[in-house]
Amino acid sequence: MKPFNVIFFVFLVGNLIAQTPEEIFKKVRNQCKTGSIQEYKENTGVIIEIPVTRGAGIPKKFSLKEFVPEIKQQEGSSCACYSTAYYGFTTYERYTEKNKLLPPYDPLYLYARNNVFYNVDDTVDGGTNPMLNLIFLRDYGNPRVESDEFLTECNDPLAKYPDRLNKWENLNNNYSNLDKIKYSISSGSPVNVSLSTNFSFDVYAYKFYLNSELISRDRLVEYLINSEYSESFNADEIGQELDKLNKLNAGEEYCWSGKPPKENEGSHSVCIIGYDDDKFGGAFEIVNSWGTEWANDGYLWIKYKDLYKMYPTFYKIGK
Repeated sequence: MKPFNVIFFVFLVGNLIAQTPEEIFKKVRNQCKTGSIQEYKENTGVIIEIPVTRGAGIPKKFSLKEFVPEIKQQEGSSCACYSTAYYGFTTYERYTEKNKLLPPYDPLYLYARNNVFYNVDDTVDGGTNPMLNLIFLRDYGNPRVESDEFLTECNDPLAKYPDRLNKWENLNNNYSNLDKIKYSISSGSPVNVSLSTNFSFDVYAYKFYLNSELISRDRLVEYLINSEYSESFNADEIGQELDKLNKLNAGEEYCWSGKPPKENEGSHSVCIIGYDDDKFGGAFEIVNSWGTEWANDGYLWIKYKDLYKMYPTFYKIGK
């Protein structure tokens, strides 16, 4: 899954609703801005070590966690739809309105909306492309989740909804500036982060099996070495990551082990909803869309310096 093969910047041009998906896509594609592609390449070429800093007026810690909607398990490659609409936009609006009960925004409707374009050109994967999702949320809005049922179909990809995201911002022009991200969080704006992952990130999904003793550590290693991880991790390395997980199980909270991925390993989108300059020497808290069995009931701490090992791209959600 590679969300950054092609990044499309979409603008509404005229009345597109009456046209065929092919005609809509042609006009949308002609309006693409490709500058962000080069920006991504420049920002992900090197692992950068970032010092812990704190700018004037930025608190030492801040969390939006109380406004985050219920943790969910994503369907398919819809991670960016969860991180931008369900977690990001919902949390931003709940914090802004000081109302924890506002219904969340539907991630699978956004996923279905994007799939109309994906079916026309499969290089456009809106499920994993946060920029495309944020543009839809800003220009077309999104329905809310009604009665805990997600919408999985979208008959009109350019239908407009009254609830729209007022603003979003690409923070990568301040790539080395942690304060920019922390300021966004402390101002009530979650930050979507798209990053490269590997088994050291995925391993937290296996804590359930080890805790429940459904499978032994050695059998789990045997299973995983025959899986998709075999190309980048050998049996000893997988065992070492599981051993770290066992040690973390005895503690209070999980923090990513910090083993860096390769640039072209798995890609994923999550949402930063908090930070603490003192926890683990300074760390961000992310919310994921892999269910409550993953890491800290769906959340995970990542040290400031370790986050930049994951080739991240940041988008501030809201003003």
